[in-house]
Amino acid sequence: MAGCLQSFDESGERENPQNKRRPPKSDNIGKEKIKEAEQKGIEIIKATENKAKVLDKQIQDNADKKQKEINELLKQSFIKQQEEAKSKVLSQAGELVKRAILKTVELKPEEIDDALIRKAVKEIEKS
Repeated sequence: MAGCLQSFDESGERENPQNKRRPPKSDNIGKEKIKEAEQKGIEIIKATENKAKVLDKQIQDNADKKQKEINELLKQSFIKQQEEAKSKVLSQAGELVKRAILKTVELKPEEIDDALIRKAVKEIEKS
């Protein structure tokens, strides 16, 4: 019966040797594991932040590149429109000169005076 002696804890419950506190060495191992896990977590967060910075720079670089391409296309479009407008103006100017010459040919040189010239210019402007 001596082996049947059981000990009780402060609350009157039977003590279970498995419930006893781990030795201090195992506590240190647990603390070290937690510290390692925290350190790995911090490293993962830093690595993720670095990847985010790199990705952000790539996105910004791509946006800048696209903006330059768009600007170049707009510039080319503007130049093309200017050339078309110039061509149209020159074409219309040629037509105006042709009409002016036709008007002057119809008149006798002695009939051409400043008033007639102004009148012809006004007619050309109307058309």
